[in-house]
Amino acid sequence: FQEDIFNITLNATVIDPNNDLMCVEIFGDNTTQPGSEFLLYKECNVTNGMTVVYNWTSPVVKADNSTVLLMHFDSNQEYGENSSFVYDFSGRDNHGQCENLSLCPEEVVGKKGWAKNFSQNGEMIHIKHNESLNLTDAITIEAWVKLDAYSNFDGIVNKPWTTFSQPYIQYALALGNGSNNYVLELGMGTIQRCYSAPNTAVLNEWTHVVGTWNGTTMQMYI
Repeated sequence: FQEDIFNITLNATVIDPNNDLMCVEIFGDNTTQPGSEFLLYKECNVTNGMTVVYNWTSPVVKADNSTVLLMHFDSNQEYGENSSFVYDFSGRDNHGQCENLSLCPEEVVGKKGWAKNFSQNGEMIHIKHNESLNLTDAITIEAWVKLDAYSNFDGIVNKPWTTFSQPYIQYALALGNGSNNYVLELGMGTIQRCYSAPNTAVLNEWTHVVGTWNGTTMQMYI
């Protein structure tokens, strides 16, 4: 199915004969046997006899030939994920690592499956340099974001140049250029180009943020 075409409501009553607290996971895809990378829902501390309801509105994003980075933030142990390691499902091996263990974002319930809560200054997932991430002809960056406060500049996805000089950032999807604006930034030569989506950042709601550049025109979709 396609996003926003129709919804599927998944309704299940969870039973455990030992009356233990349980973790419930729901996976979904347009196949008969979806793999663990297609996690839709996860909830722990579920009690015996509890009814779990999930409104499935869209399939989990899959990588195509142009994808260079795809992270679900689901802490999927089958792929080695934990509180400090994030697997890249693009097939390009651009896996992420929390370099400072005291500044690893905590795991929380997300829009689909789980998410990372970047609540402290300095919390980030670092990805080592890979030529596949040097995008020069066109680019699309997208993320599900839930803000709890405004900031004049907070990076969502940020790739800096290796030299500490203008324009500093090769590309970025961020909150900035005004406290409630999402922005796409591109470094071209010595010039930093910026495209803002004014007054689109809202608090305490999941928002799908997309920034694109087709080689000529920058655009954002919220």
